[in-house]
Amino acid sequence: MAGRKPSSIRAKELDLAIARIKLGKSRTGATELNITTVAKEVGVTPALIHNHYPEIADKIRPPKKSNNQKQQVQIDSLERENAKLRDEQVTLKAKIAKLATQNEVLIIENAELKKAAKSKVVDIKSLAKQ
Repeated sequence: MAGRKPSSIRAKELDLAIARIKLGKSRTGATELNITTVAKEVGVTPALIHNHYPEIADKIRPPKKSNNQKQQVQIDSLERENAKLRDEQVTLKAKIAKLATQNEVLIIENAELKKAAKSKVVDIKSLAKQ
């Protein structure tokens, strides 16, 4: 029965395995850095790394985005959406102004037609020239 290795030696082996995998020189041919590939490289189980070497497991895992980073991504997305909506608002206000002008012209023409309609005969061609 083989004896156990001291914790400090095992930790050093794990660190060296991480370095080999990062450099692309692993003995097992591993190219991706994760707990399973490091465990295979050293000849231990992934559970051993999780349970007895959590600080090394943290080195292996990719860093998680902090809440501030997540919030910043969300803020950036909302700011882009807000900018799009502001552009759309400007476009719609311009359309409203154009339609309001057309509406005023039509109201004036309608009033002229009503005024002219009071007489029995209406010459529409003469009204159109005005």
